[in-house]
Amino acid sequence: MKDGVIRFFEQDTELKKQWYSRDVSKEFKYNSNFDLFGAPVTNWRDTFSATIAPIPPKPEELPSVCRDILLEYTNRVMELGATLFELLSEAIGLEPNHLKDLGCTEGLLALGHYYPACPQPEITPGTSKHADNDFLTVLLQDDIGGLQVRHLNHWVDVPPVPGALVVNIGDMLQASVTFYLSYHLYYVG
Repeated sequence: MKDGVIRFFEQDTELKKQWYSRDVSKEFKYNSNFDLFGAPVTNWRDTFSATIAPIPPKPEELPSVCRDILLEYTNRVMELGATLFELLSEAIGLEPNHLKDLGCTEGLLALGHYYPACPQPEITPGTSKHADNDFLTVLLQDDIGGLQVRHLNHWVDVPPVPGALVVNIGDMLQASVTFYLSYHLYYVG
């Protein structure tokens, strides 16, 4: 997958340009700084995003340079996601299909980030502080590093581990589980 991302971003600008868009309704789009006009700080990265589920894109809606690997990788991520949601359901005392039955496994947005060489890296973030506003984020890091997560009010480095995936629980899952547990402790327990 990492090679597919690199192939897309390192191809000729004229080839990439056909995919450039800020239209959120497109199945595949490429841009720089998706929040360029709304963020207080500009991120130094290029990104493509592909809406893979619930309605898979037609093959011609994806760039040929990364199409096959993107579809293969995201199929495997969907399988992994289903397993993770089963495990999370059981971990909080629910039936294995509980989160799946809520629709947590139905969508997938794939992002490919590319960080071109920056003339002033000491003053420019690749990605600014943010929260993941989804259920789960499954991240395949490159070998460069730079990922940090907030833990106990401190930013902690997450060093890349070859072949490993980083799984973050997003805001939607955290809110859903918190609501469920609060409801059952207050009303049921």
